[in-house]
Amino acid sequence: MARRLFIAINLPEKIKEAISHEIEHRLRSFFPPGNRFVKPENWHITLAFLGSRRDDEIPTLVQQIKKVALSFPPPVIKLAGVIYGPPPRLHPKGRKIGKGGRRQSMIWLTGSKETNKNLEKIQKHFVASHQPFNAHITLLRFGNQPDFPRVLPAIERDVNWHFTAETLDLMESTLHHLGSQYTILFSSAFKSQQPVAE
Repeated sequence: MARRLFIAINLPEKIKEAISHEIEHRLRSFFPPGNRFVKPENWHITLAFLGSRRDDEIPTLVQQIKKVALSFPPPVIKLAGVIYGPPPRLHPKGRKIGKGGRRQSMIWLTGSKETNKNLEKIQKHFVASHQPFNAHITLLRFGNQPDFPRVLPAIERDVNWHFTAETLDLMESTLHHLGSQYTILFSSAFKSQQPVAE
């Protein structure tokens, strides 16, 4: 059986609580009630999409994840701001990207530059990419949302949230009528840090 797999870092409860507060007390007020934000159980930072993989490929992936995780200390993830994503490429001040000024399609909670740099080092062990890595958590997708405003409201703001990632996770994405659902198939702890003797 083929599975849609990816490598990710999942979030601790304290970060989920901060995101939930941001959505319920600020972001929801910008959009019609019918717009569905991503559920907390689906919040994560994707490091690498692995595409469709057979069951017999999973043991090899598990060994690779173990090896990579043990090569890195637990990364400190710094979340820097709420933005429209993907970030603008053609319109430096606006919220449109791509050919013809295509509207950006998501709301992201984005990582800091330092976090992007550190996670890119891990990402490179799984996929080759010519694009700079942009760590983010997707909070809302606009694609099939009802009554979405034609002019996007100014939702951007800085945050200063951080946590230390404990594990590197192999995850599966399955499609359901209400959207994608994500399941952790395997987790591997990052390299343990021994206290420095004084």
